[in-house]
Amino acid sequence: MIRIGTCGFSFKDWKGPVYPPSIKDSDMLMYYNKNLGFDTVEIDVSYYTPVSANAVKSWVKKTTDGFGFAVKCHKDMTLNEYRGSVLPEIDSMPIFDGFLRTFEPMEKSGKLITYLAQMGPVFSKNVKSKDYLKKFREKFGKSPLTVEFRHKSWLSEKEQDDTFGFLRDNNLGYAIVDEPSLRSLAPFVPKATDDTGYFRFHGRNKKWFEGNRETRYDYLYNDDELKNFLSPINFIAEQTKVTTIYFNNCHAGAAYVNAIRLIKMLGMEINRYDEPTGQLELPF
Repeated sequence: MIRIGTCGFSFKDWKGPVYPPSIKDSDMLMYYNKNLGFDTVEIDVSYYTPVSANAVKSWVKKTTDGFGFAVKCHKDMTLNEYRGSVLPEIDSMPIFDGFLRTFEPMEKSGKLITYLAQMGPVFSKNVKSKDYLKKFREKFGKSPLTVEFRHKSWLSEKEQDDTFGFLRDNNLGYAIVDEPSLRSLAPFVPKATDDTGYFRFHGRNKKWFEGNRETRYDYLYNDDELKNFLSPINFIAEQTKVTTIYFNNCHAGAAYVNAIRLIKMLGMEINRYDEPTGQLELPF
């Protein structure tokens, strides 16, 4: 099974182009699901700030049966802003227990696909980092957990086999990323290490390290670029029970355009309950 969606659903600059101009923020997820026709989304806000259990219950209630969520772990859990010389002890970090309690209703509903741990750019490959991920896995128990590496040391040609073997041995999924071809960023390596395939398409904006978060993801994949993903996607889908694909180039609705385009390229159906009324012209 292949599921395609976007990284997040609540964007101010989608009002008008993607969503109706007057839509309430509280109605965006329902519109995303029922009008745009997506059956999955990556919850991105949980990376930046703790969310409430009531918000999680609301997301579950507002989506149709069969909808699936991927949930991004908080940045403090994945050390995205950690600059210490010694990695912290997970058992002394209460954010882990609080995070899991918050999303327990989603797990119980059956709508959770996986959690995503986007490890920070300073989280290089070494024994201590492996130990941290092992403890991370233990904290999550039997819950599905997928890892994205931002430090390229995990994915060098010399280290790839060891990295993927480590993930398999510890029941950790692997997030395949496409991002600008810059020396310090991770390469595109299509691999599956558990039952869930996971693609994240960040766009290829060469100004990745300039400007703000919005401008970093200001990119629209063209058809030729999307076609090059078809073979890797089908390859991963053959090895997994579910393969999720999330577009993170959300600036100005580009992720929506690319997600719909890829759905059509893969010959998949878009199941809408109501027609969308956004003003963005799709390139097909």
